Amino acid sequence: MTTPKEYFDNPREAELAERVWSISATLPGKYELHSTNEWFGNAEWPWVNKRMIYARDWMTHYRESDGVGGIRSLNAQLGGTDFTAEEIANVEHFYVAAMTGSIGGPVGGVALNVIASVGWELVIGPIRIAAGGNGPQVIWKNLKHNMGQVMGPDQQGMRFGSFYSIRESVQQLIKGTPPLVNAIPGVPPLGTHPVAPGDWLSKIAIKWYGDMNKWPIIYDANRALIGSDPNKIKPGQLLTIPDLADYTPAELAEAVQRAKAWKR
Repeated sequence: MTTPKEYFDNPREAELAERVWSISATLPGKYELHSTNEWFGNAEWPWVNKRMIYARDWMTHYRESDGVGGIRSLNAQLGGTDFTAEEIANVEHFYVAAMTGSIGGPVGGVALNVIASVGWELVIGPIRIAAGGNGPQVIWKNLKHNMGQVMGPDQQGMRFGSFYSIRESVQQLIKGTPPLVNAIPGVPPLGTHPVAPGDWLSKIAIKWYGDMNKWPIIYDANRALIGSDPNKIKPGQLLTIPDLADYTPAELAEAVQRAKAWKR
């Protein structure tokens, strides 16, 4: 199955894109889309992958919670990560282009992205900078940065979004299973983790949350599967990984305290 991380050379951006992609599968029914994204999300177009719409809207909403360029709220939603403003902006641009590409399809998606990316990045963006009273040097710096966006994450997102449905359908047919159209996989919150030899809950918590002390969150969600001893997870078990956004700060703090107080 094609995933966003395949489109990034920067491993941190690949990780961020993958985490947002996992979250997007859990959002329908419990997250309200904003602005025009709501209209796109409710449109019953068979070629539109709504997961991309949720991914873009979720990222933009939390990034803009701190104002344009903000990073604190988004990192908090991801469990206290330290992604930079540039990394977040690149992944957000990727999902904007992916959403536009999905809406337009294999042919129209390319055209829409060319118009939208070039128009926004190389025309509207510099005009906004100039209207803010900035001089030629600032405008030129903005143009060079925006050109990098057009040639980088915008192009990658366009390829991901425009051809996603066709690529997935072909892969499903090769496997001998019916292709899925406009499907949002029914995965548990944030994702699942197949336990591998050498895994332990704190290691899994680092992978998903960036904090080893949040392992009680994973344990509580899988207590029936794991049993009374959180140390005894077994290779092959499929663990549910909860979304930290569903927990209050007090609940997260309590889980961290339990982790620190845990004795084998």
